Amino acid sequence: MGRNEQDVYTEKLMNMILDLVDDIIIIHDSEHTVVWMNRAGEKAFDRSIDDVIGMKCYELFDNSMACADCVVKSSIGGPSNTSKRRVIPKTGVQCDCSAVPYYENGSLKFVVQHLIPVSPIVPSRRGRPENQFYTTMDMAEHGSFNLRFHMLHHSRGHLFRRLGDRRKEEEILPVSLIRGSNMVTMPEPVLRMVVHPETNKTMSTVSPQGEPHCIVCGSLAAIDSDKICVGDVYMYRTGENLAANPLAEFLVWRGREAYSLKAKVVDRLDSGPVFEKVQKTLEKMQMKIECVWVFEVLEIWDEGIGNLTGAQIA
Repeated sequence: MGRNEQDVYTEKLMNMILDLVDDIIIIHDSEHTVVWMNRAGEKAFDRSIDDVIGMKCYELFDNSMACADCVVKSSIGGPSNTSKRRVIPKTGVQCDCSAVPYYENGSLKFVVQHLIPVSPIVPSRRGRPENQFYTTMDMAEHGSFNLRFHMLHHSRGHLFRRLGDRRKEEEILPVSLIRGSNMVTMPEPVLRMVVHPETNKTMSTVSPQGEPHCIVCGSLAAIDSDKICVGDVYMYRTGENLAANPLAEFLVWRGREAYSLKAKVVDRLDSGPVFEKVQKTLEKMQMKIECVWVFEVLEIWDEGIGNLTGAQIA
């Protein structure tokens, strides 16, 4: 019996909804063959859906056969939600991977694989041999340092929790040698959170006497991947604190995701393109700015609810 129009409409609607989520969703048939993947999966695996349809689930992870703890395999007849940590070889993205089987009339119809990225999804810049090296290092419980004790690499086990995330390629060497300062680049999820209009944002500063001061900071915006700015609207005590102590901390959160950004003032603008852009945005809300404070991002910490809570991610 052919599918009716309602079934087709429902399928298209579900595909559209799943394409909007940040988590990776992959659907397999009973033989471990991929039949569908959402756009987040295309980005994380750096492959189009046309390339992966027909592949075995283990081939996505560059394995020639199903591993002993394959989540698709272990979910069938096992726990309802089996979870494992996996690394996507081509892009180096680490994910918490789980799978849930769907049965119809006692027969397995398909398995939904759910991968939650725990590291930023960025375009792969490494070649295959180098990528395989990093993937191997990711799975190991160790770290490596140069003679000046700058971190070269470490895994996401107990060392990761103690030392924080240091997997960005620019940190293979000391940041100061590459960028000329202590700035860090905001990973994509953090940058997306900073610029999202529905994100909750606060800013904390400290007075010369050591008294903390926190404000709601809706004007927080990103200038670049390593710089943020704030429009000065009634920021009297905050402005005085920044003039005496250039360090500040920003907390941004939405839903279960939250990040704190430690930053340092590098400029105070009262004219120019950045000033005019911020001014134009705030004028729509009937607000007038005195200046724009520009910060370089020094550290980023995960403050959300998840496996990386309390970890430094940049």
